[in-house]
Amino acid sequence: MKTLKFALVCLGMVLISACAKSGAPNPGGATNPRNQASPQPQDLSQGISVGDGMTALYKGYAEISRLIRVRTMAVPSNFELSLYLDQDPNDVKNNGLLALLGSYADSLGTSSDFQNGVPNSINLMIWGIELEGFAQDVARICDPAPAPSPSPSPAMASTGASAPAPTLEQRFAPVFSENFKSVVSPFCAGATTRPFDRDSLAALWSELLLFDAPSDEMDAWIAFGMGPDVSAMESKAAIQTLVLTALYNPYFLMRH
Repeated sequence: MKTLKFALVCLGMVLISACAKSGAPNPGGATNPRNQASPQPQDLSQGISVGDGMTALYKGYAEISRLIRVRTMAVPSNFELSLYLDQDPNDVKNNGLLALLGSYADSLGTSSDFQNGVPNSINLMIWGIELEGFAQDVARICDPAPAPSPSPSPAMASTGASAPAPTLEQRFAPVFSENFKSVVSPFCAGATTRPFDRDSLAALWSELLLFDAPSDEMDAWIAFGMGPDVSAMESKAAIQTLVLTALYNPYFLMRH
């Protein structure tokens, strides 16, 4: 699985470069939430210009994973976005993909300088894999609750056999808070009519971004969520698209 996802990341370099002339990436194939013409490609080698000669860098893997955890997960939580890359954030020697998303880690361990914060075609693809995996799990809130796991067999209990080591999925899997599930549930099939109502969309945006972005960003995203593209989608696909487009907002991913 690691090999496959790393191959996808490398392939993304080629795909994004080939598509660069048509503008910024468009998650889920839907219309740009800002409903504006795609901007001309810009040189990302020095970050993204935010005016007054300043450049914006990614907040970094650890901070983005933490923000999603504290805003959407039940407490306590071990959730890590690295789950969707099959990487352990605590395994410094083998989590190279995470370091590409912005961190203070280097080949010697910990650096005093923030590394790999400049957006480029590689880390954009890696962010896409992580955020899409998270969006898919959010959409699974609409699925029926799974049956409880069976208890250990009497034979194992009597012999004292040790259980296998937990997988990354078992260690870092999302366990959403009841509050977040209540915010997502109005978007599930049969729970609402189309288009989605403004209050439900505003509640979802607020859970994900809080006050990270100005109100006009939320208004543009809500207009997108009430528009024909999202309204035509099946419920789970609509949830994935809404979550993904919200988290792709530069005010969430970038330092300002």
